[in-house]
Amino acid sequence: QMARVRKQFGEQTTFVETRTMGKVELLSDLQEYFKRRAEIEITYATSLDKLADRIVNKRVQTTRREPTSTQNLLASLLVETKKEARERHQLYDLFSGEFCQKLDAMVRDVQQISRRIKEVVVVSQEDLKKSFAKLSEDFRSYVAMSLQTADAEDKLKKTKDKTMTLISQDSRASIRRKKYEGKASKAGETLQVAKKRQCMSRNKYLLSLASSNNATDKYFNKELQDLFEVLDYDYHDGLQRLYELHVNSQLGFVEELQKSLSTLEECQKRVSFDADKYKLMEDYSSAFSPPGSFPQLRFQDDNVGQLSLQDGASEEKGKFKTLKEKLDRCLKSVEEEEKAFVFVKETMGHKKLGYEDAVPTSAIEDDPSSPPYLDNK
Repeated sequence: QMARVRKQFGEQTTFVETRTMGKVELLSDLQEYFKRRAEIEITYATSLDKLADRIVNKRVQTTRREPTSTQNLLASLLVETKKEARERHQLYDLFSGEFCQKLDAMVRDVQQISRRIKEVVVVSQEDLKKSFAKLSEDFRSYVAMSLQTADAEDKLKKTKDKTMTLISQDSRASIRRKKYEGKASKAGETLQVAKKRQCMSRNKYLLSLASSNNATDKYFNKELQDLFEVLDYDYHDGLQRLYELHVNSQLGFVEELQKSLSTLEECQKRVSFDADKYKLMEDYSSAFSPPGSFPQLRFQDDNVGQLSLQDGASEEKGKFKTLKEKLDRCLKSVEEEEKAFVFVKETMGHKKLGYEDAVPTSAIEDDPSSPPYLDNK
């Protein structure tokens, strides 16, 4: 188990180094991103500025002028372009300044915390290794004392067996018996001392075992958790604050861009052909106003009368009046003919008439109401 714990110590050190390298690489990539983004923003902002300034200078130098509504359309576009350039300048300052400074500070903090964590981990691991070494030493001492006790017990047992063998023999072996009884007594004392030492070494081993277990549990369940919290101290919160600042800056930029687009839309709605036409006619009134009537030019004593549109209109009016009088006479003649036709129809519709019953021609001629086309001719 000690070998397994030592292997875990090496893996923990490797983990701290790998974790630190991963965080530093991530922060470095973010820092490089915002640096390049700042360069892109300043390049784009400078290009927008140059474009707007070039168009403005060109419009100032030119003598041609468009009507007011279209002129305002271009002016609004240039103003909003300059405004967008200023907003992108602000993004450049934010990205290249505050963002990169925050990321640089976070990299330094991560590296410093990692070094401190490694130092604390090494010290804690060394303490645990010392505890493990003491546990191993106490265990070996306990084993040695146990072996000595077992050896003393074996010697005492052999001595007692030898003494009992001599007692069972004749009485002339008393001297030898006394000798072995002294050895047995001495072996008993040695056994008591060995047992005491064994008990002491065992207690010492148990204390070392409990201490090592407590230290191991404290290191893995408490100290490592605290070290992991310290290892990522303010890392996630710092990134959240950085991204929140980035999101807010982008939202502000988008809001200003939306306002610019709304302004352009309002300007586009104010473009009017009629207004521009009236403005052109007013500005160029001398070019489009009708000239006066041409005067009559006489050559020597030429007395030719001057024609005018008014005389032509009077002549046409007279012709119209004449045609109207003719039309009235024709209508009156048609009415008279209709009356004569009705009279003839009534006269011829009584019954079938013979020549003897026919109306004399002289009667028709004498009738004052007969139409003109019934005369002898």
